[in-house]
Amino acid sequence: MMPRPLPRALGEALGALVRQYLPDALRQLCLALEQALAEQRLRAFSNEEAQACEHFMRFCRNQQERAIASCVQRICGGLLALPEQAAVLDSRSEWSLVDDEEVDDMLLARRLVRTLRESLGVREWRVCGCFNRLAGEPLADADNPLSFEFLLRQLQAELRLRNQPLGVRALYLSEAGRLLPDLLQPYMQALVEQFAAQRIEPLSAELAPARAHTTPPRAEAASATYQAIQQLRRSQPAASPPAQAAQTHGEIPAALLGRLRNQPVPSGGWTAQALLEQFRQQDCALSLRQQEDTQLVTEVFQHLTQDDGLAPALKPGIERLLLPVLQAMLKEPAALADSNHPVRATLDRVLRLGDHCEPANPALEGRVHEVIEQIIAGYDGDSRSFAVHAAELDELIDQQHAEAERNHEPDGKQNQHPAQVLLPVGCRGFLF
Repeated sequence: MMPRPLPRALGEALGALVRQYLPDALRQLCLALEQALAEQRLRAFSNEEAQACEHFMRFCRNQQERAIASCVQRICGGLLALPEQAAVLDSRSEWSLVDDEEVDDMLLARRLVRTLRESLGVREWRVCGCFNRLAGEPLADADNPLSFEFLLRQLQAELRLRNQPLGVRALYLSEAGRLLPDLLQPYMQALVEQFAAQRIEPLSAELAPARAHTTPPRAEAASATYQAIQQLRRSQPAASPPAQAAQTHGEIPAALLGRLRNQPVPSGGWTAQALLEQFRQQDCALSLRQQEDTQLVTEVFQHLTQDDGLAPALKPGIERLLLPVLQAMLKEPAALADSNHPVRATLDRVLRLGDHCEPANPALEGRVHEVIEQIIAGYDGDSRSFAVHAAELDELIDQQHAEAERNHEPDGKQNQHPAQVLLPVGCRGFLF
């Protein structure tokens, strides 16, 4: 849901501040990124790496003004509640082509958001809260044109970071994390002062109308990819004022996690509220970042298990994976953001094996269940233990493909004679 139109004079005043402060900040970031790319090109260990740096450096040099202008235009359009509406994809095949990239974009932006909030979090909370008051309800960061996430998602799209190699994206993260906290400070302060001059106060989460968490209707839940992306975009609770002092990361006692793993998974799966309450009862002081990670992981697992494309027999096991995955992510945020991390890679394999087929393959599902239980039992806080099962999962994937080929005639018609047929419905990449 987009905000209702602002008073035009105020929207234009805010837009003027965006146009005054933001272009120069983004321009300085692009120039610094060009310099970093040039230096990295000289240090490259391969021609491929050097060429990637050279190509993106040229792109930044030639396209930065267009990219900056587009970012500013989209933010100003959002202030007047006149942004372009993205087309909703209902086809699961269409979403399957973009799901990983969409969520990778989101995670890349959120990593920078966390860095920016360490120094500018109070200003962002106030600015977004004031815009929320004008909108009449708390908006998710992805919908609030004055939020860091909205800005960074636009910038990433304009710079086409999705298409860049991992090394280039890492360089962007480094430079943006180093420079943007200072470059965006005048911009955020000007917005704060504009709202103060208009005597507009933030709409806090406590004063906002409560939104009950509801399970999506069956028809909507048919595309878990779509639902998970939409949930992560739009269903995050309104941010509370961040603490001025940096928070330390809390540790979850191993005994508590062991007890939770031995408990039956609650009906409907673990929720962030239930887990955070368990942690609070044991005096686990999680940082704001860890609480946000808990929210994100539980929401994604809930929507995965609602997916009709996931084999029903494997859903209970995948639900049980939530706790070790969450524990790993609280210690290592890259556990899900990095496709090469043992946790992320293992989940990719498990979900690939979880593609539903008719009729089901109990033998395969039984072996996958055994591996899941071994992962849960073997995880002791070291994420490398996930990688122990990589070879076995790969072997199961090979068997899955071989059986699918055997059970189909050359003309593409299914061979009905075997008792069990595994249809290759595609490789579901994990939602991060």
